[in-house]
Amino acid sequence: CNCEVDCEKVECIVDYIEDELNEITNNSDFQKYQDFIKEYSGVILHPNHFLLTTARRNLMQYLCYSVPIFEKSQQEDLEFRVKLCKDFYDVLNKIDPGWSELAMFGQRELHFNRLSLLQRNFASGKVPFNEFSVKSRDSMEILKKIDAQKKIIAFKK
Repeated sequence: CNCEVDCEKVECIVDYIEDELNEITNNSDFQKYQDFIKEYSGVILHPNHFLLTTARRNLMQYLCYSVPIFEKSQQEDLEFRVKLCKDFYDVLNKIDPGWSELAMFGQRELHFNRLSLLQRNFASGKVPFNEFSVKSRDSMEILKKIDAQKKIIAFKK
């Protein structure tokens, strides 16, 4: 795009969007994070902007601790969770490639949700056994590594 915008105008827009994000957080209206991400990602903000990454993290935490995955979860919900976790972890892994608590949370949620979706797709016949076997083993190994790292970190405290 050849559009040029004043630095002050950009700061004003970002401040407005940040205020909106803070309002969502302060009002505990967690479902609005999804609308926030859709509204601003790639339209006004870069898809990896810190405000969108923060919104993804907050939504992931809400979904993780308040809306557990049940067998009755809709396919679209699981697919959304996997995409949300992947988008968050892809950004986080570039700025925090280690084993911080936040990195382990992001990776754990990504692989747990990926595994849940994979199990559903295998059960419905959308994924053949060979693919299910390889992908589920990969996610299980990563989840075990995360658990081992948590124990090491807890031991060092």
